Amino acid sequence: MSPDKGTVTQILADYPNAYVELHENRGRDIFPFINTIKDVIKFKYKAICKLHTKRSVYRVDGDLLRDQLLSSLIGDERKIIDIVTRFSHDSSLGMIVPTDFLMKHTGENMESNHDTVARASKILNLEFRYDTFPAGSMFWFKPEALRDLNKFKSSDFDVEHGLADGTLPHGVERIFCLLAKKSGYRVETC
Repeated sequence: MSPDKGTVTQILADYPNAYVELHENRGRDIFPFINTIKDVIKFKYKAICKLHTKRSVYRVDGDLLRDQLLSSLIGDERKIIDIVTRFSHDSSLGMIVPTDFLMKHTGENMESNHDTVARASKILNLEFRYDTFPAGSMFWFKPEALRDLNKFKSSDFDVEHGLADGTLPHGVERIFCLLAKKSGYRVETC
């Protein structure tokens, strides 16, 4: 669901220098993220935090999961400074994922996603293997670590239909860490 004009107005009222970009409801949070990377990579940021509204309405604990992710990533100013400092002092660091949300690939969390992971891996010329992924798709990252995401096009993603699993965005989520590693970076937790 795209934010309404009232939400955008509130963001700009609270953060007048913010850049707000609206996207078609295609590819959940993943395709808009990919489009944003294409725009911001030229600024050579050391670290960016990927957040989204995480509206997992199909789960009774969806709001709790979102709140845990946000607390782990941007809970307070000290946490943010510590994470950005880690990126500044370690050029090999590519991603930081909340400890409780860095998941190992298993038969269960891959069951509905084999085809979409294979499709995403093919687009990225990535050899998939069971490793880890950031469940919830919220994390800190160095843009260079995920640069190859720009190989995806809008037409690769379906318009959102509320599926709980097995979509291309779920497949991309499961290869973020592998892509960072393929790009020569490490993944750590916070």
